[in-house]
This record gives sequence, C-alpha cells and structure tokens, in this order.
Amino acid sequence: MMNLDECRMRIDQVDTQLMELLKERFLIVGEVAAWKEANHVPVYDAAREEAKIIRVRREAGGEELADYCEEIFRAIMAASRHSEEKSLLIGKSKKTDKDLHGNEFKREEE
Repeated sequence: MMNLDECRMRIDQVDTQLMELLKERFLIVGEVAAWKEANHVPVYDAAREEAKIIRVRREAGGEELADYCEEIFRAIMAASRHSEEKSLLIGKSKKTDKDLHGNEFKREEE
C-alpha cells in the first residue's frame, strides 16, 4: 500500500495528464467552432451531448463512477460550448466594424 504522499504524487501525475488532454480537446473545440460558423450550425447539439453521456456512463463501469463521470463530462461539455460561443463572438467581431455613427458594417476579407 502506498503512503499518503505517494498517493498524492500519483494523483498529481494523473492530473497533469488530464490537463494535457483537456488542452488538446479545447484546440479541437476551436476547430469545431470554426466549422460550425462556416456551415451555420448551432453550437448546442442536444442529441450529440446526450449520446456522449450515455457512452460515458456505459464506459464508466459502475453506477457510482458513472454518476461522477457524467457530472465531469457535463462540465467539460458546458465549458466547450462556452469556448465555442466565445470563438464565434470573436470571429464575428473581427468581421465587422463600426462607422463614426456606430453603424456596423462588414469588413472586406483580407
């Protein structure tokens, strides 16, 4: 059996791996946002998210762990939606400008 410090060190190692995977996931989320913007697809896809939750729960391998995993993945998906929405807003602000009277106009593509 590991002592407390060893357990915490292992948890820190796993957390580092999780952070690397989350960074990669959010890079992909940026690509998804760009695709959705180009194809006029809404950010939120309820069917996709519910299918993901069903898969997560099935792969968790136990009811208690399934509950925890569902909670974690719902938080990840909410953060992903927020990131997509933010990307879309930034993309829109780069494509529009305002004249001296505050009227928005579309910029010419560079």
